[in-house]
Amino acid sequence: MSEELKPCPFCGGEAILKRYVNGFNVWSEIMCDRCGVRQDSIVVGYYNDDEAAEAWNRRAGEKNED
Repeated sequence: MSEELKPCPFCGGEAILKRYVNGFNVWSEIMCDRCGVRQDSIVVGYYNDDEAAEAWNRRAGEKNED
């Protein structure tokens, strides 16, 4: 993963990367180790750590510099 994870936007807890494999697919998601909030990565489909981290670090109201 190329970027550092921001803390949880709800409680400030540490964000952790989880990687799942089900025999057919591999996907990544970020979740808070304190309050348990997590991305809905199965529906959205973050297939690598960088995509998941970018989505986690994006905050509502932040200006996108792209």
